[in-house]
Amino acid sequence: MGLKVTLKLTGHTGQIVGTFGKSGKLKVRLDTDLPPEMIEDQTQILNTEVQLIYKKSIWQDKGKKSKEQI
Repeated sequence: MGLKVTLKLTGHTGQIVGTFGKSGKLKVRLDTDLPPEMIEDQTQILNTEVQLIYKKSIWQDKGKKSKEQI
């Protein structure tokens, strides 16, 4: 939770605040409001893709532990 996401349709950014349902649906809180035309016709925005882009370090030395890992 709290991961940064982008709506593919509009480019608006936000954060994942939770999940609901059994099919993996997400609750996303947007940083800015949607334009009025999107709010009037909600069918476009309800089925849009949400992009999550992240980096994962695969070169971490497992022998050394920092204070955060202890």
